Amino acid sequence: MISVGQERSCVEFVKRYPELFKDNNFKEIYKKAFNEVDVPVLTEWLYDKNIDPLVYMNYIPQAFSAMSKIREYEVSPHIKVIEKEAFWLCVALSKVTLPVGLTDIGESAFGQCNRLKEIIFPDTLKSIGKYAFNTTGLEQILIPESVTIIGREAFEECKHLIDVTIMGKLTIIEPEAFYNCNKNLIIYCKDNSNAKQYCEVNGIQFRIIK
Repeated sequence: MISVGQERSCVEFVKRYPELFKDNNFKEIYKKAFNEVDVPVLTEWLYDKNIDPLVYMNYIPQAFSAMSKIREYEVSPHIKVIEKEAFWLCVALSKVTLPVGLTDIGESAFGQCNRLKEIIFPDTLKSIGKYAFNTTGLEQILIPESVTIIGREAFEECKHLIDVTIMGKLTIIEPEAFYNCNKNLIIYCKDNSNAKQYCEVNGIQFRIIK
């Protein structure tokens, strides 16, 4: 909840730089914000005004993290990268819609979003960063063939995760990517794939798909 004083400081900040906001020049906005206002407060205030915080996430990693009010989020179509810790600890977040064109999900981007149960990865996605979804509530995921790497501990401690499909034969899976997930986890993967080898080495159940 933003206090009256915080609301006033945000309004005054916008009044000082009207042209920046008019032109959506978020890079310059956040350069100035670091010295003049509380960045997380300004982020929440802008979110309440229906301005997509991910527009400026490339300039200010973490600015959107730890916001408790977000329950569902549709990422804007022009976003190509979700930066480090973008949604980290957004504890109410339960559903995220990712756009076609997204290529990278950064380190800890959705880490500890423990109510996040549903996400669909687009066929344009290339990398899932380390810790990207650790300790989330995901139950099943399909990782498209376009993904070349799943980072270390990317899905660690996902206690509800029981169904993972990895379509790529050459997808690199870094150590402990699925460490300490649900004991009933099954990974569906191609024969002679990196995913099959990962399962065999780590004692994870797997099923071969065509």
